[in-house]
Amino acid sequence: MSIRSYKLWPAKTISIFDHLTVHGDGGSSQSEIDSAIADINADIFPLGIEPEPFAANCAKALQAFTKTQSALTARNAYAFLSAHHFRKEIVDLVAKRASIANALPPPLIQLFQDCLQHSPHWVVVRNILSIMKILKALPMDDQVIFLERVSMHHQFIGEVPNIPSEADFKKDGLLFSLAKAGDWEAQDDIIESLTPNSSLAVKEWVLRHGYDSVPSPETMGEYDPTYIAYIQNLFENTDMLGVISQPSIDDGLAVSILHYLSDLASGAVNDVTWTDPKLFENETEILFRLIDHLEGRELDLPELYALAYIYEELLGPNSDDIILRTPQGDSVMAKKVLAVFDVDENRTKIDTALSSTQSTNFMEALAIVVQTRGWSRFDTLLKALRADFPRRGSTPLRTGLIGQLADSIQNRSEAEQASQWCIDYFRIHANGYSTFTRQPDFDKFVSILLQTNARYTGVAPALVLAGLDSVGARRAAAELLLAWHSKDYPDDIARRIENAINDQEVVADKLKTIQVKMAQRLLH
Repeated sequence: MSIRSYKLWPAKTISIFDHLTVHGDGGSSQSEIDSAIADINADIFPLGIEPEPFAANCAKALQAFTKTQSALTARNAYAFLSAHHFRKEIVDLVAKRASIANALPPPLIQLFQDCLQHSPHWVVVRNILSIMKILKALPMDDQVIFLERVSMHHQFIGEVPNIPSEADFKKDGLLFSLAKAGDWEAQDDIIESLTPNSSLAVKEWVLRHGYDSVPSPETMGEYDPTYIAYIQNLFENTDMLGVISQPSIDDGLAVSILHYLSDLASGAVNDVTWTDPKLFENETEILFRLIDHLEGRELDLPELYALAYIYEELLGPNSDDIILRTPQGDSVMAKKVLAVFDVDENRTKIDTALSSTQSTNFMEALAIVVQTRGWSRFDTLLKALRADFPRRGSTPLRTGLIGQLADSIQNRSEAEQASQWCIDYFRIHANGYSTFTRQPDFDKFVSILLQTNARYTGVAPALVLAGLDSVGARRAAAELLLAWHSKDYPDDIARRIENAINDQEVVADKLKTIQVKMAQRLLH
């Protein structure tokens, strides 16, 4: 028998939690009790507690409730049931003491049902289910067992703050109710069990909200070749083509389908391309219809980024000659995609995010303009860095922007520009000296650019000299010099190298002196 098929006791028996909320002694509500128990639950009972007295008191509270069914006894029973969830022996004893001739009194079953249906506290759910299971009063329903399993998971506390109501159970089933409430295990199970025969409600939920729960196209950093087939199967099971073929769709649906397609497009750079018209016929149709729906629509930066990725991989000038339909048809769709980024609201969002490297979506906006406007990644990033950090500071390094800048360098001219900004930033003189050499970020900052400059012999000699004078950047400077032509070495490099070597010898001598001191102390 399913928990959804339980019959409540006659209407004249008022729900314990209805009574407790409206008429609770001292003005206490069920939600207030829940919150109080949540606050003290973790440390109210030390590990050294004797289970027998606690179980006896809990059993007395349950028995008192079965006799009086008052708000006070309900609150006491509720508190005892949810008080301690780490000690299995306590739950076992409570079940045994609460049992009367192996049968639960009807009012107690009602209390258990109310706890399951109305309590937002996962501890209550776990303990009630444990007691009912021990007393063989738990319905043999896979979904109820599932609830018991997930309610014992630590993630369940934060991700499902509210146990679905009885109405949700009846309408959607327990598993789907939990998925909608935010439990990730339930969401995974819903998506994995999806078939063309699944209910329309489940299909719509997967279309609108399932995107965040589908597995990543990458496993341990490697692209998973089965991902394409997985997503294609999901498209068919939800009838995505039929949904998107409607005359109009709302923003939520458009955004969700956009993210699905963006992930699918990642196959275009992993030897799985949309070049077989039969293999990707449905996906191409879905993509083109989505683009039609996006015409003139306002999108947020994450969605614009997803659209820019699709454009780059499948429709842009660098899409490796992928033909989705025909060159002419693809060209028309590419223009429609670019038009979405020119919608006034969308253009404003992109430009605003680009205005400062401190913007939340700066990196997404940078990728968008590189992919859709043809801007230079290096020029755009360096311009933003120069505007935000005209003086020495550590923020660019901590946000990873220096690494991004170094990765974007494509030629000698860009290496020289980036190096000059670093020199200006730390006020490095021609002889390599800087007042900020001991600044913690100096070593990392200079090292990153020195590693890049090893590809372009003779770039920014002042930066090389500064690296030799810095303990943290010395290795990068040495590796750069090994890669350079000796004719491009800075002036006075021999003396600077000798000084660096001597510095290391001084450190070695100091360590040897420390060893001698330690040995002398042991002798005395």
